[in-house]
Amino acid sequence: MPRKLTNRVIVIDGSMLIHKSQHVFKRLSVKSEDKTVGTGIAYGFLRAVMRLNKMYEPCETCVVFDNSMNVVDPYQEDAISYRQEILPEYKADRSHNTNLIDGVRLLFRFLKTLPVTVIYPTIRYEADDLIAFVARKAFQDHMKSKLGKYEIIVVSDDKDFNQLIHKTNGFSVALHKKKDDIWDTKKFRDKFGFAPDKFLPYLALLGDKGDNIRGVFGYGKVKAAALVRNFDADEIVQKLTNEEAALFIRNMTLISLNPQNDVVSRIYQHSLDRNKFNKLSRKYKMMSFLRKEEQELLDSINKVSFLEGTK
Repeated sequence: MPRKLTNRVIVIDGSMLIHKSQHVFKRLSVKSEDKTVGTGIAYGFLRAVMRLNKMYEPCETCVVFDNSMNVVDPYQEDAISYRQEILPEYKADRSHNTNLIDGVRLLFRFLKTLPVTVIYPTIRYEADDLIAFVARKAFQDHMKSKLGKYEIIVVSDDKDFNQLIHKTNGFSVALHKKKDDIWDTKKFRDKFGFAPDKFLPYLALLGDKGDNIRGVFGYGKVKAAALVRNFDADEIVQKLTNEEAALFIRNMTLISLNPQNDVVSRIYQHSLDRNKFNKLSRKYKMMSFLRKEEQELLDSINKVSFLEGTK
């Protein structure tokens, strides 16, 4: 398929969308082979993928999952990420969502029939790092192709992705948040009063209670924003005590998205198999996907991948 002059890639935070779909459609289920199968995750997720493709008309759709959502390789309970090596209590209170795996497994069967790119990180990294990796690879593709405007839309409510917001030389990264709120560089500046590249030191000062990352004592949102607005990270270190500086530097490492080449564990890239998709839709009573409008949306999901050959 020939490239479009305007390239737009949507990168979906799969784990976020799984939880959202489960919450909204948790009551959906069907009887299959003498057992009840929950279909809410697959239905909600697929409906969102189709709606996003209708909204953005991307040349590629990427779905990135955390390892806790891996239905191919068993989750390793004792596996340690590089962040946990630095801070053992990092995300210690998070559930590994084993109760969602059956729903994710059904979703994966559907995704294998669609022209979307599904990616899992290696055990030392997180989906957040993988999304940053995709953005970096897209930028490299942009610099090589020289085909004009190139947009990355990251679909997630996670605030950590604010550090990816970017716009330069025809290349941009924006966030699609809840209620279709689009955050680009202007929206970010209007909200915080500083550029997105200052968001990492801002978070490093604040810390993140949800991830068990302690912030620098005495720094709330107003004080942290004032500091990063006027100074870069190296200058901030000079203004802190030795103990505060050590905590700040540690937090920078923990919170920074890490797009290393070894972040990719598996990439799955499939073509549209309408017969299998429709067969699954009938079997699991997702009859709305068989309507003419939804079938036309299947044809609109394009795949012009810059990730082929990555792994």
